[in-house]
Amino acid sequence: MVSPSTEATVKFEIFLQLLLDAKWRSAEACDKVFTQFKAFVIEIKRNYLAEFFNFKINENRLDEFYWNYMKNAKYAKLWKVFQIIFTLSHGQAAVERGFSINNELMVENMQEKS
Repeated sequence: MVSPSTEATVKFEIFLQLLLDAKWRSAEACDKVFTQFKAFVIEIKRNYLAEFFNFKINENRLDEFYWNYMKNAKYAKLWKVFQIIFTLSHGQAAVERGFSINNELMVENMQEKS
């Protein structure tokens, strides 16, 4: 996120577009969040670059780490979107569990009919 490239900004903009398409946020709200995001990245690059480069995923929680830098009111809308990001599932366990349950129900229902 704090690298010289704009990859994080582009990806965040795509994520906001997904929120907008899903009607989780309005266009106006997405614009405000994007403005806060750009200001946040600038602040991090100016003041906290070393902390971000030294972050160790095995030792710290990502949500707590970001909360330390976003807890003031000027990033309130941005923090709400980051909460959504932090709660997104990174796997298919819930979907696969659903298939397992469906399979068990099919076997039980088939046994009753036969």
